[in-house]
Amino acid sequence: MCLSEEDAELFFKLFFLLIKYTNSVYNIDKSLKKLKREEVDNLGKLKEAADILWKNTSLIDDYLKKDTTLSEREVNIIKSWKRCVPGIYIVERFLKKGAVFVGKKDCYIVSGISNPIEDTLMFCTLPVVMQATLLPFEKCIITDGLLSLGQISIGPGMKKGFKEIYMKAKKSGNLHTTL
Repeated sequence: MCLSEEDAELFFKLFFLLIKYTNSVYNIDKSLKKLKREEVDNLGKLKEAADILWKNTSLIDDYLKKDTTLSEREVNIIKSWKRCVPGIYIVERFLKKGAVFVGKKDCYIVSGISNPIEDTLMFCTLPVVMQATLLPFEKCIITDGLLSLGQISIGPGMKKGFKEIYMKAKKSGNLHTTL
């Protein structure tokens, strides 16, 4: 599952506004000043800016004080990102509703932005270790799109353990679909 085309465009618009603002505050890289979805030249610098943003979510409030052109919906989406959950996750399986991300304490159903996460990980054998930042997007959970695969092999015992965590979360109703 992924966002509608319209919502995906909205995500990238809002995300890039925040990245540009973060870059203006921290002076990360000149290439981020005129950032456009089709023209991302340096994913490393984009990720660096995103990591700074997610560690310093007060930047969101600072940005919103300066930008008075956003709609109420856009402001609410951006404000919700202060509830981001950066971390290391295990992508345990794919469901129709999204990918199952197993975290330290919780399990999440995560949708893709413009493509299902399953498409992004089509050449990976599950479960797979991934660094990601989970974000609320209205009534679902997405990532910021800057996923980093771990270089860890998961053996049968660990694989079984992650499956048990997922099954327990599913049975208890603790499989999060929103943040």
